Amino acid sequence: MELQRLRNYFSSKSIAGSSIHLLLSQVLLSASFLGADYWIAHHHLEIFASWKQLQLLINLVLPLLAFGIPEAYKYYSAKEPGRTHFHFQFTLQALILISLVWMLIAYFLLPPAAAHFFHHKDFRYSAIPLIVLFYSLNMNRVLRYQCINEKKTKEFLLLNFISLAALILAFNIDHWILYNFPIPVRIAFLGMSIAAYFILPLLFLSSSVNSNFLILRDSNTWSNYFKIGFPLYVASFISIIVSNIDKAWLSHFYSKEQFAVYAAGALEIPLFAMLSAAFSQSTFPEYVRLLSANLQEEAKELWINITRKVSYITYPILFGCMLFANTIFSAIYGPSLVQGLIIFKTFLLIALWRNNYYGALISASGKSKWISFYSALNLGLVIIGIIIVNKFFSIKELPWVLFMSTTTLATLQMAHEKMLKIYLTKFLIKPFTIAFVISILLAYFYSPW
Repeated sequence: MELQRLRNYFSSKSIAGSSIHLLLSQVLLSASFLGADYWIAHHHLEIFASWKQLQLLINLVLPLLAFGIPEAYKYYSAKEPGRTHFHFQFTLQALILISLVWMLIAYFLLPPAAAHFFHHKDFRYSAIPLIVLFYSLNMNRVLRYQCINEKKTKEFLLLNFISLAALILAFNIDHWILYNFPIPVRIAFLGMSIAAYFILPLLFLSSSVNSNFLILRDSNTWSNYFKIGFPLYVASFISIIVSNIDKAWLSHFYSKEQFAVYAAGALEIPLFAMLSAAFSQSTFPEYVRLLSANLQEEAKELWINITRKVSYITYPILFGCMLFANTIFSAIYGPSLVQGLIIFKTFLLIALWRNNYYGALISASGKSKWISFYSALNLGLVIIGIIIVNKFFSIKELPWVLFMSTTTLATLQMAHEKMLKIYLTKFLIKPFTIAFVISILLAYFYSPW
């Protein structure tokens, strides 16, 4: 019965609908930030730099302050479906506690260098909204998995549309009413508005808040959460370093002109990552349940089915992007940075691996320390590769280091779960995969447009 349910899982409306809802919510989020960039650049140029710094903080720094608590919730809420409410309340309250600690640090102990970085006369104006944003951002991630468990992804998507309408209203209030206020105050208002964007779905979809904070005294739960979540937190931190180390290296050792060429080309189209993330998030609870029931082969079968199905979407899109790479790149950056075209095309090749999360089964089995190990190993390989390229090649070869590191990481993770054979026989040597990989490579070398 379990096996039959597995075979019907991907074709069911449940997983397809959940994945599409999550994908649309991710697209909506990306479109919101792009729209905010456009709005601020055209209406509030004087605070655009501060806004981009705030956005950098949102994307890179804030998730790392949670010490892996949301990742641990993701695992235990799927592993113990009967205690989903407990895990949600524990995570909600644990993040409140962590937020209060960070708020004290941000308000009283933030060094002058941070204030200088944000160009504020008094960083304390923004300390509180930034920590509120930290809490709402992480709880939004937690709520996303709660909605997957409770089959409420459609409601989650609808509330994201309502949140977007509220965010647009807030930006108009800033433009028409707060235009004479000090810039730190306006940045604080924008920070709170973005926090509201993330927290509104939580207010309407989460269960009633448990006022009994004694559950935070459960030392066993804290221990379990850090055991699972902290290695994933470390892996996320390393992943951020890997994603940016090439740009940091170039910005330090090369001229501004060379860095501009590379930075323009070092563009991964976010649609690929959003597609794979949407489907991997929807199926993660199922991986946990199957592996907890000692159904390893069924979990592998589900994973390879998701990989194949997502590739039916991503590979044709990737082929089109590669075929028209020159047109796409020129439309975004113009002719002055045309030297970055080959870098852009090489970065596109990384999307060959953006058809699933290759560490999904390791994470779902509770072996999160291996995710950290492989991430650290990957970082070491990237550093060695960058040094070799820097000594013997040009910056045009640098994206190959990231492509090879992505390939190596995916291969090691599949080998760990003994999935190389199933990946080869049920995906890699299939006619669809072979045809599109060859077409993508031909377009890489010979694309006419």
